[in-house]
Amino acid sequence: MGFIKKALDKPRTLFLRRALFQIHLWAGIAIGIYALLIGISGSILVFREDLQEMRLHPYETVTVPAGSARQSPDAWLAVLRRELGPRGQMTIELPQKPEDPVHAFLFREGGMHHYFLNPYTSEVMGQVSFKGGFLAFLHTFHGNLFLMRPGRLVNGYGALLLLLLIVTGAFIWWPGRRLWRRRMGIDFSASGKRINWDLHNATGFWSLSGFALLCLTGAFFTWPQFFRDAIGKRWPLSPPAQVKPVIMAGAPAASMESIIAAADKALPEKPSWRVQYPPNNREVVRVWKLGPGMPEHRTATQIWVHPQTAEVLRVDRFENRTTGDKIAGWIAPLHIGNFGGLPVRIVYAILGVVPGLLFITGFIMWWDRVVRKRWRSWKTAPNEEKETIAAA
Repeated sequence: MGFIKKALDKPRTLFLRRALFQIHLWAGIAIGIYALLIGISGSILVFREDLQEMRLHPYETVTVPAGSARQSPDAWLAVLRRELGPRGQMTIELPQKPEDPVHAFLFREGGMHHYFLNPYTSEVMGQVSFKGGFLAFLHTFHGNLFLMRPGRLVNGYGALLLLLLIVTGAFIWWPGRRLWRRRMGIDFSASGKRINWDLHNATGFWSLSGFALLCLTGAFFTWPQFFRDAIGKRWPLSPPAQVKPVIMAGAPAASMESIIAAADKALPEKPSWRVQYPPNNREVVRVWKLGPGMPEHRTATQIWVHPQTAEVLRVDRFENRTTGDKIAGWIAPLHIGNFGGLPVRIVYAILGVVPGLLFITGFIMWWDRVVRKRWRSWKTAPNEEKETIAAA
């Protein structure tokens, strides 16, 4: 019987399968606790934006005064600069509807700070800071294990090791053409050992593609340039945007109103959504125009504006981005799950539990088949045989 015939009908007779089983077993034991913790933390972090939204929600609507008009963007900017200081990169989200507030946020002192202004009075409605806390703890653990770059490297190699478990597990899972359908379900009327066995196999089968996607995209955060280079070999990527304005000594900064007007003139068919001010007055001001679908960076058009003259220096339309740009832009969202609404987040939360479930069910099988069997043999064996059993 040839190799392919054995692989299709009698895979248990192959030496390769036995070798892959040992790799799968010991790699799973070595990385099991890590996979469980990284998966659970990821499942919780999928809902991070929802949990933060609960704190931001009370300030996301204003009462529209009868007969009143919004104050100018420069009035808003003056209040925000007074509250937040003249330094630091600040992003201002412009109101799109009459009841929308002005929403500004910036990162400082180890956390994200949000400010909400009434656009009709320029009064500060409230502020919310996300600094420390349980979610920040989980985010740091999940991202770098509290070890910064060394921890990110551990996560990268951990993702590759989990991919190895997926590949070896897929080969081991295959029982032959006659029995493969049985591995896809769980017989809850069977014994506890059988249910555990079915749970391990069925979970591995149904989660294989999603779990592999999380591992592959997770490795991106450790080696982003490697992934971009790999994508660029097949689909060209746009060169990084490098817009350096010529700064005139002593010239005043352009008004926020003129910056928005310049962006609107350059692209009048789309509303201005965000204005990002740099940490100093020597860099460009960026304006985001709402793109198709969700108003997010990956679908928005960006416009670079001179901070003193309000001259438009560059327009980066989402529609003009290359296929490579769009593929690279989707890697992070595909790992985080911040697209598609609540159904997608629920799926991602379930996928995050998969590594722990596979580790627990696999550990139970190993304990029952190997550790417990050897323990019983050791207890019943004569004293002169115990050393041999323990060393086996």
